[in-house]
Amino acid sequence: ELTVHGIFAAIGMQPRTEILKGLVNLDKNGYIQTEEEGLTSAEGFYGAGDVRAGKLRQVITAAADGAAAATAAAQNFEAALKENKTAVVEFYSKTCRHCKKLEAGIQELSEELGDSVFFGKVEIPAEIFLAEEYEVGSVPALLYFKDGQLRERSLGFVHKLIIAENIKKL
Repeated sequence: ELTVHGIFAAIGMQPRTEILKGLVNLDKNGYIQTEEEGLTSAEGFYGAGDVRAGKLRQVITAAADGAAAATAAAQNFEAALKENKTAVVEFYSKTCRHCKKLEAGIQELSEELGDSVFFGKVEIPAEIFLAEEYEVGSVPALLYFKDGQLRERSLGFVHKLIIAENIKKL
């Protein structure tokens, strides 16, 4: 009999990151190379937990990695809004039919307006914390930003001409 105060179970040491080869930098053992907050060599792609290069492979470090990556992602979202004078951000879901209809119009507008307007996408539920912060309760939702400040929003399918008018009003 052995009295213990805690136990850590090891379930393997293989990172299983083969699918990421060529997308992000991996070390010689296949672990994702990241900066301290989890940012990888691919813009907007974060590594967290046991697939990240590091010395410890424990639940607590994985949870900390996830929290650091989520915080960094939120900061990058805010930075993108501030860097771009005018921004339109679509909150969407992969299963939403209206979101798919909206995508074509946004793509056309993005090509027409070029760099004068930043178009971004936020997937729900993957980025639920951003949806909560901006009080997005349904999709699709378009949020219009000017100089980093939320100025307008529209819900549901919106024709690209209406989106263009909303951008002009900013």
